[in-house]
Amino acid sequence: MRISVARVVVPRIDWWRVVMDLQARNYSKDHIHHAIGRSPSWVQTLKNLGVEPRHRDGQALLQLWSSVTDRPVESAPKMDL
Repeated sequence: MRISVARVVVPRIDWWRVVMDLQARNYSKDHIHHAIGRSPSWVQTLKNLGVEPRHRDGQALLQLWSSVTDRPVESAPKMDL
């Protein structure tokens, strides 16, 4: 007997686009790193390498994005599957 398991694919946040959205609204790397409490190199790495931030840092960045763009966190840019 074979059991079929449904796979749920959760789209990943496109962190590069999140940072670019903020920068398009005049939030520099310095503004972002101060607001999140991380180093400027952290923001640069996130943007350039597309790494997945720690949960707490990602949540903080999404909250900043949401407040700056006046959009709900759920509408944050997602990666194409």
